[in-house]
Amino acid sequence: SNDGIEWKKLPRPTDEEILQLFKSVPPASAAKNVSGDGKVILGFIGDFGVPCVWTLNDNGEYEVDLFPLRFLKLKGEEDRDNDERPLTGLSAHYLSLSDNGRYAAMLGLIPKDGHDYVKVPIVYDTKEKSLIVYSEYQDIDEFNEGLYPTSIANDGTFVGTIGMPALGSLGSFIMKAGQTQADMFINIFPEFDERYGVSDLLGFNVPTGISADSRYIVGYTLYSDDYNNMNTPAYFETYIIDTVGDFSAVELTPEKTETTAIYSIDGCSLREMTKGINIIRNSDGSVSKILKK
Repeated sequence: SNDGIEWKKLPRPTDEEILQLFKSVPPASAAKNVSGDGKVILGFIGDFGVPCVWTLNDNGEYEVDLFPLRFLKLKGEEDRDNDERPLTGLSAHYLSLSDNGRYAAMLGLIPKDGHDYVKVPIVYDTKEKSLIVYSEYQDIDEFNEGLYPTSIANDGTFVGTIGMPALGSLGSFIMKAGQTQADMFINIFPEFDERYGVSDLLGFNVPTGISADSRYIVGYTLYSDDYNNMNTPAYFETYIIDTVGDFSAVELTPEKTETTAIYSIDGCSLREMTKGINIIRNSDGSVSKILKK
């Protein structure tokens, strides 16, 4: 320790374990989330390779749990019909851990029609060392973009986007604990729909956090009074939703942006917006999409 600060080095899985998931042993591993009491850590092995959990044991040492070894189909045809190994892949790009350290949410892949796959949300129970796979078809995901979890509460309720966050998602969702079908924000939060419904459907909204008790949800969105008019200022707003009260707070980002270039969906430069989806480059360097009817 140094000045009363205690440092602990997190252990890595053995090379033999890692080689079951990689062709060679990657030099890197990283911690990404930690529980409120510091006893559970969520991260990944490799360059955003596979998720991994570290748990503090009774001796005050962290133990590594490379849980994908137990749930991924590692042996091809031999594992293809093994229900105890339901996944063909796990993403470490979208990881979140509940404050109590019980639940870790992420994106997984399940097999479909031979070599194809479906993107589904996955929740790993770090206490029971079990996996919840939301493999049931989601009514709100009609284009099969997948549900990307961004934050999870202590009871297992999680929020996220339909499709990749900030890259053209098709709306924001909440999956309440114990349910198998997610709900869209615009369907269950009327005040949110009134203020941000269009922004959400255009993929401009990302919920970034849910409180430990699952009551409060925070996020950000690109807002405009008229998305069809490129001359209307657009700017980022942050919000908080009280799920048992109201859409209760809005904070405006003070600096507004101006349009500097317009492109068609296939990347051609345009003098003005045309009917359909237009790609807008803003003065702050950000890129957005605007639907012109």
